[in-house]
Amino acid sequence: MADEEGTPMKKSTSNNSLLQSMMGNGNGYSEVTINRAGSGSNDQDYLESAHKTMLYTTDEMEVRFEKSSSPKHRAKIPVDQRKPEEQDAVNWKLQLKNMLPILDWASNYGKDTKYYKGTRHKDGDQEGEYVGWKDCLRRDVLAGVVIGIMLVPQGMAYGMLAGLPPVYGLYTSMWTLIAYMVTGTCRFLGPGVNAPISLLVADAVQGALGLTTGCGDIPADVTMTDDCQDFIDASLLLCLMVGVMYIILAVFRLGIVTALMPKPALSGFTTGASMIIISSNMKFFLGLDIPRGSFVETWVSIFWNIGEIRGATVMIGIISLCMLRGIQILNRHPKVKPHLFIPIPEQLVVLLLSIIIVGFARMDKHFFVDVVGEIPSGLKAPELPPISMERISVLMSPAITVALVTYILTINVAKAVAAKANLNVDANQELVSLAAQSLVGAVTHSCVPSGSFSRTALIQLMDAESLLHNMFSCIVVGFVCLVLTEQLYYLPKSVLAAIIFLALRNMIDTTPCFGVKGVKDPEDDTKWKVKPVPSLWKVSKSEWFQWVVAFLFTTFMGVTGGIFASIGLSLALLLKTASHPNTAVLGQLDGTQTFVPMKLYGQAKEIPGVKVFRYDGPITFASKDWFETKVIKMFMQDISGTKVHSLVLDVGSVGSIDTSAATAIKLVVEELRRSVAPGLKVYFGNWRGNMDDVGISVMEFSKFEQIVPQPYYLTIHAAVEHAIANFEEAEATKDVGDEESGLEVGGAPSIDQDGVEGTEMVPVAPPAPADL
Repeated sequence: MADEEGTPMKKSTSNNSLLQSMMGNGNGYSEVTINRAGSGSNDQDYLESAHKTMLYTTDEMEVRFEKSSSPKHRAKIPVDQRKPEEQDAVNWKLQLKNMLPILDWASNYGKDTKYYKGTRHKDGDQEGEYVGWKDCLRRDVLAGVVIGIMLVPQGMAYGMLAGLPPVYGLYTSMWTLIAYMVTGTCRFLGPGVNAPISLLVADAVQGALGLTTGCGDIPADVTMTDDCQDFIDASLLLCLMVGVMYIILAVFRLGIVTALMPKPALSGFTTGASMIIISSNMKFFLGLDIPRGSFVETWVSIFWNIGEIRGATVMIGIISLCMLRGIQILNRHPKVKPHLFIPIPEQLVVLLLSIIIVGFARMDKHFFVDVVGEIPSGLKAPELPPISMERISVLMSPAITVALVTYILTINVAKAVAAKANLNVDANQELVSLAAQSLVGAVTHSCVPSGSFSRTALIQLMDAESLLHNMFSCIVVGFVCLVLTEQLYYLPKSVLAAIIFLALRNMIDTTPCFGVKGVKDPEDDTKWKVKPVPSLWKVSKSEWFQWVVAFLFTTFMGVTGGIFASIGLSLALLLKTASHPNTAVLGQLDGTQTFVPMKLYGQAKEIPGVKVFRYDGPITFASKDWFETKVIKMFMQDISGTKVHSLVLDVGSVGSIDTSAATAIKLVVEELRRSVAPGLKVYFGNWRGNMDDVGISVMEFSKFEQIVPQPYYLTIHAAVEHAIANFEEAEATKDVGDEESGLEVGGAPSIDQDGVEGTEMVPVAPPAPADL
C-alpha cells in the first residue's frame, strides 16, 4: 500500500485482508512491491531478493487464496475446523433454534437467552445462585391475565374498527399470540389487534371490493348480509396473502424496508391515522347511522345528521371516557399505586358496568342505545379462506401495503421497548414471526395481527419474564369466547369507541410539528403540564416536512395515500441526499497536518497552488453532475490570483465510486486543464476502506491513470506534500518533460517481471517535504 505517507499506494492483485495476514507487512501489500519501489536493482536481483523474503510470490498467493476460499474447498474441511459462521450454517439444531426462539428460552426459563438477560438471580448478585422459577412464572401469569382482560374489550373494538364483527377481534387475540410466543424475539411485545392496522385493513378491503360499509357497521338486530360475508372472506384472504408477503421478505432478508419510513414520517402517519380512527368511531360515540367515508366525508355527514344524535349513547360514551381516564390516574397515584397488587383493569371495569346498566335498564330498547348484539359462542374450526385468482389479483396491492406498514409499525414498537429494556430484537426473525401470526390467523378467522403500543407498554410495566405470558392471555380470551359471549350482548358500541379514543392518546404526537409537549409534573406523577420544546422546523426542515406530508396525506387521503406519500417523499429525500451531498473547500490549520472546511474555520489557510476539495457522499452516476458542478464552481470562484497546479480530492467520506463517475472526473480534469488550470494534476487523499479495493479497480477500468498515474494517498497531508514536491520537480525539469502527454509525473517507469517496460509509474522517493 504505502510506507505510511511517503509512497503512493499501489493496488495489489490479491485479496488485501489475506495478504495482510499472510505476508505480515501490516498494510495488505507485498514486500516485493515496496522493496522494488525503493531500490534501483535490476529485475533478476529483485526476484532473488523476493524469494528470500517471501514464501510465495503475489501471483501464487492469489491462486492459493482463490483455492482456499472457494465453496468446494471449504466444504471438504471438517466442520469442527471451519470458521464459526460456517459451523453455524450447517448446525441444524442452531438453525432450528433461530427459527423457533421458544426452543432457546423455554429450556433456559428465567435465565439469560440470546435475546434478553434473565432475571433469575439474587437481588444485587448477578453471579450468585439462581433462585426458583416460581417468581418468574408468577410475573408471566400476572401479565398474561391482565393483558387477556385488556384484550377482550380492545379486541372487540378493533375488530369492529377493521369492519368485521367484534368477535373476529377476539379470534385475533388468541392463536396469533401463541404463534408469536413460539417465533417472536421481544418478550415485551403485545401482539394481536392494533388500531391503525385495523383501519388500514378496513380501507383496503372496502376499496378492493367497492363497498361503502363493513360488518362492524351492521346493527345488532340485522342479519348478516352477503356483502358482509364477502368482506369477511376478503379480510381473511388478505391476512393469508400478507403472511406470504412476510415469508418473501424474510427469505430475501428485506427487513431494511423499515428505513423507508423514518421516525418523523411514522409519527405523522400514526397521528393522521388517529384522526381517521376518531372520525370513523364518532358515529358509534354519537349514536348516528352514517356510512363509512373519508375524514372530510365523515364530518360532513355528522354535521348533516347532528339532529339525530342520541343523548343516552353520548352520555354513556362520556361517562365511560371519564371513568377510563380516572382509573388510569388512580393506578398511577403515589398514595394508591404501592397498595395495588395489580393495576385496576379500567377497560374491564367500564365494560362490566356498562353491560350491567344497559342490560338491566334495557337501554337498547327504550333509549335506542346501539349494542354489540349476539356474539357466536365457541371457537370456529380452522379452515382456509375462499381463494380465487380474481380476488387475489384485486387484493395484491393492498396486501403489499398492509404487509409493509404492519411490519414497520411492529418493528418500531419492538425496537422502542427493546432500547429501554436492553433487549436484542432480531428484525428478520420478527418477519418470520409476523408470517407465522398471519398464516395462523388466516385459518383461525383473524384479521391481520400486529404489535400494540398500549399493551406493549403495560407488559413492560408488569415486567413479564418471557413470551409465556401470551399463552395465559390466550387462555383468558378463549374462556370469554367459550363461556361469556352471551353476557356481552348488551355491551354498548359507544363504550368500545371510548376505549379506542383513550388508546389513541399515546399515538397522537404533534410535538415534531408544533414544538409543544405534555410532560409529567416531577412533583406529582398524576399531573401533566405543557412544555415548549424545539419543533423539527428549527432542527431539520426536511424531517418537519416529512411529518407534515405524512400527517396531511394520511388524514385527508386515507391511510394508503399517507403511506405512499410518506415512502415516496422518503425516497425522494434519499435520492436528493445521494445526488447532492455536502461539499467543502478545505484549508490547513497553521502548524498542523489537519485540513478543515474554510467556511467553518476562519483560521484555516489555503495552500498556494493547491485546491483541497471534500466530497461527503458516493460518487456515482446519480451524483456525478453535482460533483462536476461543485468542482468547476470552486475554480471559477477562486479570486486569489494564484495559479492552481494541483487538485486534492478528499474521498474519506465517499465510500464508493462507479465507472460513470470515474469517467466524469476525467472529463472535469480535462475541462479544467483547457480552461483555467493548464497542466492540472489530481490526487486523492484519505483513500482507504472500500475505495482501496473496488475504487482502484473502477479507476483502472476507466483508464484514469492514463492522465494521472497512481494518485492515491492515505492522508490529505501526504497528497498535498506530493503535489507540491512533484510540481517543484516538474518546474525544475519542465524543459525536458514529456511534451506529448502534457502531464509531468515525478517518477520513473516500472519494469515488470518479464523485463518489459510498462505504463504504470512508480514514484521516486520525494524530496524533503515542502514548507506547508
